[in-house]
Amino acid sequence: MSVNTQAAKLMGIDDKSTGDVGQASIGRIAAKLPTVGKDEIEASSLSMIADMNRWGLTSFGVPGCDPELVQMYRRWETQNRLNVRVFCIDGAATGNTADQVDKALPQIAKMKLFQGDNYIDEIFYGENVYAPLSDPMFLPKSAPKPDDLLQWRRITNAVAEAGMPLHVHTELHDTINAFLDQIEAINKEHPVKNLRWVLAHMNQVDEEQLERMKKLGLYLALHPWTVINGGIMHAAYGDEAYNLPQLATIQKSGIMWGFGTDGTRANQIPPFNILYFAVTGKMVGGTKVVRQTISREDALLAYTRKNAFFVFQEDNLGSIQPGKLADLLVLNRDYLTVPAEQIKDIKPVLTIVGGRVVYDAGSEASTSRFTSEQK
Repeated sequence: MSVNTQAAKLMGIDDKSTGDVGQASIGRIAAKLPTVGKDEIEASSLSMIADMNRWGLTSFGVPGCDPELVQMYRRWETQNRLNVRVFCIDGAATGNTADQVDKALPQIAKMKLFQGDNYIDEIFYGENVYAPLSDPMFLPKSAPKPDDLLQWRRITNAVAEAGMPLHVHTELHDTINAFLDQIEAINKEHPVKNLRWVLAHMNQVDEEQLERMKKLGLYLALHPWTVINGGIMHAAYGDEAYNLPQLATIQKSGIMWGFGTDGTRANQIPPFNILYFAVTGKMVGGTKVVRQTISREDALLAYTRKNAFFVFQEDNLGSIQPGKLADLLVLNRDYLTVPAEQIKDIKPVLTIVGGRVVYDAGSEASTSRFTSEQK
């Protein structure tokens, strides 16, 4: 994010903050921006969901669900207007000091997940467990501090003691190792194998770390940055960027893993752009940015059936079978047979959620023609 002098002045920010402020300052600057009213939030949210349906998305998981937004989604659900399923990753206010962790631990003990339904639910503790140990984008190397890891372990130990699933943001090699060290220690007292603990993003994960994860019964939610940030990744990491992520290594490891997108600064949301990347190793523009690729079948399974497992909906979603919820797409091309270069061009003709058509390309085209004729 860049901020010029006039923007800094309007937001009451010291002039030293002008220029490229970096990821760490985005939240501080965003807090200075004016907020919008409830009507605008509702209209914007409806437009966002309509875009998701147009791209072929029927469900999404998100770190942190604002209570007011959840209330709005619930209202839409009762009105039969909620056109996606929303699975929330929740947490406690752990801050960045030991005192704040002290206050958070009793909150963790009282938390209750899975109080919703198959349209809206809170399903994980996470995503950032302890603020000082959140790998920012494009940092080549991390150096987790022992004191911070102690607080991280106090929090995750409480999550394990409460028997809750965990979804943890981690990107860099040394952070992954440090977290695995802590989880291995926690596992001796509170086994985590059946809790569905997930390490997410994982751009620098390697073969040895994958084996450690498998022994612990951990899962991997992959959210690669290179899909849209290939140039930046290669500038930051050099030739290592060709292995960020190691898709084939992850697939061959046998670990349970799913494909995700992350936010729009880190990745793209349209799923066929991600599937194209997985199969070809290319960004949408055609530049080859990673060496390791996987088959289109493995990529599709990671995006559908395995992700259903990750949101605790494997009995309801992820495949077209009797007894499962009627969420499905009709596509304009056959994903399994089109040339790989055309995967990014696949578009839904129909998107169906719960048996209801929530996007119809034919109706949209008719509406566009009508509007054009009226002009």
